Amino acid sequence: MNTLSQRQYHGQGEDRQYEPLIDPDNNQIFKDVPIKKEPYIAPKHLAEAVNDALYLRRPLLLEGEPGCGKTRLAYSIAYELGYPLKECYIRSTSRAEDLLYTYDNIQRLYDIQEGKLIKTKQEEQQTDNPEKSTNAIDRKKYVELGKLGEAIQLSA
Repeated sequence: MNTLSQRQYHGQGEDRQYEPLIDPDNNQIFKDVPIKKEPYIAPKHLAEAVNDALYLRRPLLLEGEPGCGKTRLAYSIAYELGYPLKECYIRSTSRAEDLLYTYDNIQRLYDIQEGKLIKTKQEEQQTDNPEKSTNAIDRKKYVELGKLGEAIQLSA
């Protein structure tokens, strides 16, 4: 019962129930998997809500006053199930774009000025698909994923 679809959260502050998830890129445990046990005992209705979200493969939005246990619950879930935990603190000035990714326009402009991204007409004509040209590939190196973007990439 170690498949992702069968993992269930018990919420009793127990030891890890499942093996931590392995990063397929380097065949090691994800670096964001908590290694320290979180002594948190979840109420039954909250553990059921977590398991419903796991079963439906949908996010679980936690809200509440500061100090009510939202972060401790997240650590408890991540530890018990062996999932990586992406921490992200939201403020009134936070923007959704920053949570997903940031794009380094300044570095790209610098690279263009230095001639690193110059593309000749021959290069454009040689590629069958203009969207997969070298310029499109180069743009990826200027994208830095935010915590939400990293989480989405992990779940894909």
